[in-house]
Amino acid sequence: MNKLILALCIIGWVGYARLIRGQVLKVREYDFVQAARALGANDMRILLVHILPNAIQPLIVQASLGMAAPFCQKLLCRSSRSGRATSRAIMGSDD
Repeated sequence: MNKLILALCIIGWVGYARLIRGQVLKVREYDFVQAARALGANDMRILLVHILPNAIQPLIVQASLGMAAPFCQKLLCRSSRSGRATSRAIMGSDD
């Protein structure tokens, strides 16, 4: 079990890295970042104050959906083993 968790952690970060990289590349072209650069802000300040706070929202959404996925999979597996309809298993009905 520990090896499985380790393997999932090793390969699981790739999607998050791709998402945050895309967001950073998008946000760095915004006008407020260009204005901060024109005013003489250094790269670290631009990254920490302007880019990261505006690029982190999609990562939070993706992480919350990623945490919900195992629970949904468990419900779907439970419903397929018992022969009940998926909607009943998701709603928690044991009729």
